Amino acid sequence: MRRLILVGDGRFRTFRNLWALEELAAHGVQYEQKVCMPRSAEATAVNPFGKVPSLVDHDIDNSKDAAATSPFVMYESAAINTYLGDKYRSKTALGGLELVPSPCTNKRGLYEQLCYSIMTEIDAQGLWIHRKHESLGKVFGSCPDAVKHACDH
Repeated sequence: MRRLILVGDGRFRTFRNLWALEELAAHGVQYEQKVCMPRSAEATAVNPFGKVPSLVDHDIDNSKDAAATSPFVMYESAAINTYLGDKYRSKTALGGLELVPSPCTNKRGLYEQLCYSIMTEIDAQGLWIHRKHESLGKVFGSCPDAVKHACDH
């Protein structure tokens, strides 16, 4: 079993994490993907909202809490990518790869500003509404009025 498990189907926001993990794989970071749909038993087991993606990290430092044996689990694609970039910064440094800017820098502030703007202003309000209710209408239900409004704005 790989120490990193990405839970979710690549047709959803999981794609963002697959891209980052493939970049890390070129530097020796191994992962596996558990392909599943939102609201499935697999997704709900690691995310209380049943959404994808989620990351299960078995390679954690439990030295501060000897009783901690559970893997670290997180969700939200941008947060996962930031976590991966920070966690594997030293592994990728020799190859010149920096997935995310270093913490506490102006570049990191701008990176986070851009991530939040894309997720809240562009993705959530336009792109995702369109994709959710048109392309994935069989999963989430079709809503032509919402799609038209998202396209107009």
